[in-house]
Amino acid sequence: MMNARDGPRPTQFSVLIPVYEKNDASQVDDALESTISQTTPPDQMVVVVDGPVPTRVDETIHGWSSEHPETVDVVQLEENRGLENALNVGLERCDHELVARMDADDVSSETRFERQLEVFRRQPDVDVVGGYVGEFVDDPDQVSHVRTVPTAPAEIERFARFRSPINHPTVMYKKSQVQAAGGYRTIPGVGDYELWVRLLERGNVLRNVPAVLVYMRAGAEMYRRRGGIGYARTEFRLQKEFLERGFIPPRVFLLNVGLRIPLRLLPNGARRLLYSRFLR
Repeated sequence: MMNARDGPRPTQFSVLIPVYEKNDASQVDDALESTISQTTPPDQMVVVVDGPVPTRVDETIHGWSSEHPETVDVVQLEENRGLENALNVGLERCDHELVARMDADDVSSETRFERQLEVFRRQPDVDVVGGYVGEFVDDPDQVSHVRTVPTAPAEIERFARFRSPINHPTVMYKKSQVQAAGGYRTIPGVGDYELWVRLLERGNVLRNVPAVLVYMRAGAEMYRRRGGIGYARTEFRLQKEFLERGFIPPRVFLLNVGLRIPLRLLPNGARRLLYSRFLR
């Protein structure tokens, strides 16, 4: 008997893009353009507007919706309740089993979806497919650094005990498996990391494509979001939870906390330097 995870092999897919008040209209336009203009374009693009957004952002989104009414599905939330809530709401709206994530200020490589679909076709047991991120400041053609991750399932599982093994904005996953695992929990900054660990604990198979799938802006704001006492507390609680769940042993817990918590408390410039030199 065929396992539900093994087939039939899907070819149609949705793209899930959350947008909120701090997104820039021109960057949103670039993100939607790179999504529509793929070598394998999506069958559905769910844009979740997480609360009120600036007029130009709203006009940009509805411009794309008017131009591609058969593809772009806009979900307007009355108030901003955070990324994880927006993703869970958007996931419910996605019509297809395969769902690709996309951030509203990133740019997808033109063959991203084609590459990910090929993995699902060749390896139907796989549940999540991510890839590398190319970081840039102003021009996605001028990549300053490539954020690599392990590619094989066994390597990903080992890596996950120390750091997030999947670049969240690059993923395409099986909707049924993410929802069966409980969807996104509200853990600001590290909710995706917890989701990957939860999927690994359930026996799901994660892979990464050894290629840049998404180009991400990497200015000072990105590093600022990864620091502060609030972020440090959240990360400590998550590592403690991993320890209590048996995902990491005590020595790994101590190592992770000893390395990560001081990093979050450093000044932004010093944290940026350490990330760029040692923590990729």
